[in-house]
Amino acid sequence: MVTFLGYGRHDWGTIHTWLAWVDIFLVVYHLILNREWLVKIAATGRLPRLAAGIFAGLLIGSAFLVLPVERRDGGTGASIERPPAEWEEPAVLGM
Repeated sequence: MVTFLGYGRHDWGTIHTWLAWVDIFLVVYHLILNREWLVKIAATGRLPRLAAGIFAGLLIGSAFLVLPVERRDGGTGASIERPPAEWEEPAVLGM
């Protein structure tokens, strides 16, 4: 099995997931800390600008939920499997 900095593929996946959760927490915390500024911008008549910013953020964020992660054949809609790389371990069946 190939490793990088002592971590395998699945270890890096776990690290990536936890860093994503930390990042989401920090964004929410940042918005809470700046809620006074957000309320002030909304109260000064710049509501269309604030709404456009919120809409753009939601649009970008929802793109990750809507866009496919795997490739599909355009004609049949079947999932396209990629062959395993030479360094990947073969899948073990029957476990």
